[in-house]
Amino acid sequence: MKPLILKFPLIFFLIFSCSKTPIIELQITTTSPKALEHFKKAQELGSTANFREGRRQLDSALALDPDFPLALLNRWDEDPRITAANKKKAYSMINKVNPAEKLILKANKASDIGNLDSGLYYIKKLVEENPNAYEPYTYLGLAYGSRNELGLAEKAYKKAIELNPNSYESYVYLCGQHIPFGFYPLLPEDQRDVEKGREYADKLIELKPNNGHGYHFKANTYRQTGEFIKAIPLYDKAVELAKGNENEFSKLMVSAHNLMFSGDFNKARDRYKKSMRLAANKSNHQAENIISLYITFSYLFQKDFEGALDNLYEAFDALENKKGEVSDAFYINIATDLERTRFLCYAHNQMEKDAKKSLLKTNELSKKLATMMQDENALKNQRSNQAYRTAWNDILFGNYDSARENLETLKSIASTIQNPQALDGYYGLMGMLYLMEANPMRSEEYFNKQNNNTDTYFNYFKALALKANGKKEEAKGILTNIASDNFSYLELALVKVLAVEQLKKI
Repeated sequence: MKPLILKFPLIFFLIFSCSKTPIIELQITTTSPKALEHFKKAQELGSTANFREGRRQLDSALALDPDFPLALLNRWDEDPRITAANKKKAYSMINKVNPAEKLILKANKASDIGNLDSGLYYIKKLVEENPNAYEPYTYLGLAYGSRNELGLAEKAYKKAIELNPNSYESYVYLCGQHIPFGFYPLLPEDQRDVEKGREYADKLIELKPNNGHGYHFKANTYRQTGEFIKAIPLYDKAVELAKGNENEFSKLMVSAHNLMFSGDFNKARDRYKKSMRLAANKSNHQAENIISLYITFSYLFQKDFEGALDNLYEAFDALENKKGEVSDAFYINIATDLERTRFLCYAHNQMEKDAKKSLLKTNELSKKLATMMQDENALKNQRSNQAYRTAWNDILFGNYDSARENLETLKSIASTIQNPQALDGYYGLMGMLYLMEANPMRSEEYFNKQNNNTDTYFNYFKALALKANGKKEEAKGILTNIASDNFSYLELALVKVLAVEQLKKI
């Protein structure tokens, strides 16, 4: 899991509550008041997931002040090398900023290398030194969220709201803990509260009635409970409010999710394609790829592997046609995502020869990108991911000795990372391995070692282990959650139909 500390844009603007009590804000280092205005606008846009328009505002800020540390820190790019260069420059100015910014930079830098313990330490220091400012508590919530300590994250967000009742971003993160959205870490299934999520969504609508984000979240609450018809007018409202801006394609895209899970796959795919055209009109190639993957998932939800593979071939062709328009790093990054998805389609369809070929290609592409980054941490992550994917493939095709060798490599790398969830992938695959070897007791032991128990894919296999161990009701609960999940992502697409089939056998 990627660290989430300060992943989401930070909002630094002065707000006054109804009581006229001033909201204490952190100070920002920049030479240009106009640059600061652009920065604030970028952060506001970022909190509502309008990242590309936010990036334009950051570009405007940096045009006025090229050495604006926090603008550089937050200025992401489709080309990961540019993002890394911006961060490197921001970190180089760590002794030229105020004490609060210094802690923010240190936390981010630690997060970048997976050292979440240090990241949390610096954010706690930020809170300690600025106890009456609301932003540090928002950062604290994100830091806890990255560690899967979501109860503590929730308390931090609520403290931020106590200090600033109009803290839109804090309500966003609170809502995102209860209702899936795609960016925010979720509470475990048994701790999520749809009604509470709906209350937070209503607050978002109250604070920004002309922004579709709140309507989007509220629609998600109904999709979550399978009330697809109730969700439709809310998604339509979100689309209406996003008309003409960078977010229009994404609002249309999630309305397609609602159609798909309601069972109207053809209409959903038509809407996905319309959303893709909107993204293309904005030259948002990254979004085009994301939507293409969602179309692939729609076929997997129907257990139509042939349709999924055909769509992936089309996605590869589309990417090839854009080769001259995008950077080499961007091309390789997208190609890696597509190839990884194709590998898993082959693997789950028991097409061993094709799966192995696709796996080797995935590993080759990811290594090429890591080498291009010229960053030791990127290379370490690549080696870890390669061992993970290879072990995964070995397990699915019964090559258990090879799987163990790759898992030892994974363990040795993950053990060097100061992240409570660093070994979760290792534990999950070990759980799968023992299950395949008909040792469900050991399998369950490994699944229980995972720090983050919200991984849908591993939870499916954990349910099988529980079932084999005679814990049918516990297994049924997990399988029911998977079968009733109405949010589109690859791991669910691989196992949702399987979960439905397993429920019929209990």
